[in-house]
Order: sequence, then C-alpha cells, then structure tokens
Amino acid sequence: MPQEADADKPKLIDGSDALFSMYNSRAKKNDEKMTERWKGDAEGMLLFTGLFSAAVAQFLVGSLQNLQSNSQDASSFYLARIYQLTPGSNASSIPLPPDPAQFRAPKSAVWTNTLWSLSLVISLTCALLATLLQQWARRYLRITQRVDDPQRRARIRELMLQGSKKRLPLRLMIELLTALLHIAVFLFLAGFVIYLFHFNRSVGVTVAVYVGTCVVLYLCVSFAPIFFRDSPFYTPLSSLVWVISMCVIWLKLRRRYYAALRSPRPETVPDIRQSLYECYQRITKGITKGVEDMAHRSLDLDTSVVSRTFKTLDGDHDMDQFLAGIPGFYSSAKVIRDPHIFERLNSKQLPDSVISFLDHSLSSNLLTAKDKVDRIKNCVEAINSDPLLLQCTFRQALSFVNSIVFEYLDFVKFAQSQVTNADPWTRDYARCIVAVAINRIPDYHHNCWTSIVQDHLGFANVPDADSVRLRNLIRLIGQLKTSQLNVMGGFEPGRVWHNSMTEARRLEVENATPEHQHEFCALWNELARVAQRLEPAPPAARLNTMHILSVIRNVFIPLHGGVGFLPDEYHRPRDDNHLLESAQFYHVCTDANHH
Repeated sequence: MPQEADADKPKLIDGSDALFSMYNSRAKKNDEKMTERWKGDAEGMLLFTGLFSAAVAQFLVGSLQNLQSNSQDASSFYLARIYQLTPGSNASSIPLPPDPAQFRAPKSAVWTNTLWSLSLVISLTCALLATLLQQWARRYLRITQRVDDPQRRARIRELMLQGSKKRLPLRLMIELLTALLHIAVFLFLAGFVIYLFHFNRSVGVTVAVYVGTCVVLYLCVSFAPIFFRDSPFYTPLSSLVWVISMCVIWLKLRRRYYAALRSPRPETVPDIRQSLYECYQRITKGITKGVEDMAHRSLDLDTSVVSRTFKTLDGDHDMDQFLAGIPGFYSSAKVIRDPHIFERLNSKQLPDSVISFLDHSLSSNLLTAKDKVDRIKNCVEAINSDPLLLQCTFRQALSFVNSIVFEYLDFVKFAQSQVTNADPWTRDYARCIVAVAINRIPDYHHNCWTSIVQDHLGFANVPDADSVRLRNLIRLIGQLKTSQLNVMGGFEPGRVWHNSMTEARRLEVENATPEHQHEFCALWNELARVAQRLEPAPPAARLNTMHILSVIRNVFIPLHGGVGFLPDEYHRPRDDNHLLESAQFYHVCTDANHH
C-alpha cells in the first residue's frame, strides 16, 4: 500500500515542481467539485425539460388545429353551395356555413399557440444547453488533468480557469439556463390560462387566480435577497433586479459626485467617490457581495457559529476538539462577540458539558493516562480563556462533588492557582474545589499531594489524616464565613457551599490533634453566638450561620459526647423559620479543655 501511494505522487524533477504539485493537488479537488456541480445542475435540467417538453408538445398538438379551418366545415360549405346551384332546389332559405376562404383563427388560439410554441422551443433549447454543459465539464477536466508535468499542468489549469471566469462565465451560463427554463414555464402557464378562458370562463378564472398567486410568490422570492441580504431564497430574476437597482444607485451617486465637484465646498467628494467604488464592486461581484458585506458587519455571527458548533458535537472526540479551539477563538482579535450568546453559552451550556466530559473521560478504561492528562489540559485551557466560563465551570463541578475530577492532580492544581483570582466567586469556588479534593486524598504523604496540602492549609509538616481534614474543614468554613455569609441562599441544602462543607466534614474528629479540636470549637462558638443572637448580624448572615451549624454538627457532637444538642427532629428543619427557632439548641462549647 505505501508503494502504491508513492506511485500516485508526481515525480519532482525541477525545484519548482513541489509548489506546482501542491497547486495541482488542490486544484484537482476544487475542479472535481466544480464540475460535479455543473453536471448535477445539467442533469436536473435535462430531467425537468424532458418531462416538461413532452407535456407542452401534447397540448400544442391539439391546439394547433384551432389555427386552421376544419375540413368538415369546408365540406359542409361546398355541399351547401352545390345544393343552392341545383335547378329546382329550394335552397335559398338554407343558411350557408362560413366560407373557408374567409376563415380567421380566434385571437385566443393565436395567443395560446404562440405562447406554447415559444415555451416548447425554449425548453428544447435548455435541454440542448444542458447537454453542452455536461460536455464542457468533461472537456474542462480532460484538458486540465491530462498532462503529467506539474508546471505545464498548473499553467493549463490556470489558463482554463481564467477563461471560464471571463468573456462568458460558466456561472452566468448556468443562471441563464435556469432563467430560460423559468420563462418557458410561465409562458406555458399564460397560454394555459388563455386556453381555458376560451372554453369556460369560470375554470379560466380559477386557474388564473392560482397562477397569479404563484407569480406573486415568485416575485416575492425574487425580491427577497434584495431587501433581506440573509435570505436564502433566490431566482434568476433576483440578479437582474439587483443589477438594475445598483445601476440606478450608481447613476444617482454619479450625479451627486459631479454636483459636488462643481460646488464651492467639495468636502463630500471623497465620501461619494468611495460610495461609487463600493457600488461598482457590488455590481461586478453580484448579489453575493451584499451577503459577504452583511456577514462582515454582523456582530453576533461569530458567537452563533460557536454556539451552533457546540450543539452539533457528537461524542468525546468532538468535544475534545471543540475545547482545544476555545482558547484561540476567545483570544482572537478577529472575533466579534455577542455578549448575550456568550453569556448563555458560558454560564449554562458549556460548563455542564465540560464537567460531564471530564468525568466521563477520566473514568474511562479506554484512555491512557497520557490521554486523560491531555484532556484535562484542554479543558483547563478552555475554561481559563473566559472569566465567566471559569467561574461557572467551577460552580458546576461543585454541584457534583462525587465527580472523579476531584481526584486528579492537574485539575486540583489548576483550581489551587485560582484561589487568588480577582473575581471573588471564582476565588471561593476554587477554594471549595481544593477543600473537597483534600478530603478525598487517600495518602497525604504522597509527594504530589503533600505540596497542595501544605500550601492550602499552611502545614510545615503534614500531620495525621483526620487532623488534616479537620483543619481543611475549619479553613473552608472560615473563608466562606468571611466572603459569603451575608449572601442570601448560598448555604442552603443542595447549593455549592453546602455541598462542599458536607464533603469536607467526612472525618473522625476524635482522632484529630487537640490543637485542631480546640480550633474547631472556637469556630463553633463564634457561629453559635451569631445563631443565638448573642452577637449582632444581618438576617441573611444568621440564616446562613444556622445552615453551617446544621452541617458541621455531625463533627461537634462526637467531640462533646452527644450531650446537650439538637434532638433528631431538628436535624432537618422544614423551613427557614423553624430553623431560626431551633437556634437555642446550638449550645456554645463550655468545655475548659477545648479552649
């Protein structure tokens, strides 16, 4: 197989052949796509013109008889004339049939046959041109690909390509074919309406109304891209209307230009000259130029592209590729951002997908350790490229504290690097992620995790596991108390602060060192005084304090023998008011050994 692949490559003799070969390989793909489009258009036209021409011919054969006198009428006329000339016949009272020599075809028959004949001729012309288009496509490929020398082949292809774009461009030929075919259809419909009016007015009116409606819709579709540049609708008439309208605008600008030249203050001449140039460019480049200009000026297309690409992702491979492109996209100076679409994508859709992607990838047995590290790296670089995305992804991770991402060092290190982030929410989310991860570390004396524990908790030497976890819980609650205690609703069950504290409280407090036990009791007493209204605090702070105490009470009870504390019916109060009424049961620690 490799030998066959090498055989397909052109042999390079001259130093310039490499570049010419590169041009030829790309040109071959483009030419094949272009000619396939030509052939596809031609095949569609041939199929339609064949069916349409057969139908028109069938109608035309029956209608052509109305252009000449009926042979039976002529026979009747001559028989009646002979009878009148017969001696003794009383034929003077018998009216004579119309004279065949004075026959005049009805105007309706003339119009009908004229329109149908034109329709049939135009349809057959379209079939001929469609056949020629197929031959042109085959000839173009045969001429541009038959030479083996890279330079000669490139020169021939470039010559043919330039020839197909000037003089009479093939693109215009295809549009001309389509326009002629449309004209043939409308000519047939017009003749059909006249034909029906000749026989029955009611039937003719009914069909005429329907045909008129179709014509109006056709005109609306034709004018749609003129007034709405983003409209996908188009007919051959659209280009003609576009050119005419642009020419009218160009003539008006030209009059303004000469008037400005003759005015005493020609300051507007450069602006008018620029408008003339832009109008000329639109005329020469066609109606698609307007679409390109509108796409260039639109402010929401770039972010819509990202959002739509995100919705079409299928599988982890697509997600990994998408995340790898996020940093470059977000940092690009060419990208125009729509804040509304970006906010919706970064705050709701993307964070959930990132965490799900990480959890699925890291728990997979089909990926190597290196692949998992690479995916974490892609995710980290992606979420770090936008502050809102970073904040919401951290929050989403804390909504699923059982995720495996908390067990991977690279993700936790990145979160630890964000504990000094300028955004207070991101900073607190990062602290919670590190706290949850520390509580799930199996071995605190592992070299990689030891540095995280020491840096985050301020240990010079890492003590036993329960002491580390208790210090971790104390540090987490102290940080959240400082920054989030006055924010309503953050500590309710199911919210991220509650989830983080619930995960961090998993420890055996009896095994912790007395120093850390005393530190915990001091924190408890501070919170209990706020809950019991012994110290002034806003309502939100008091309510959040009660939520914190309800979480860490499972740590406090074993440390104090379970005496003098909340009964079981107060473990989960039914509402906030009930919770505040239960504050009296959160006693302050009075054990002298804990202070």
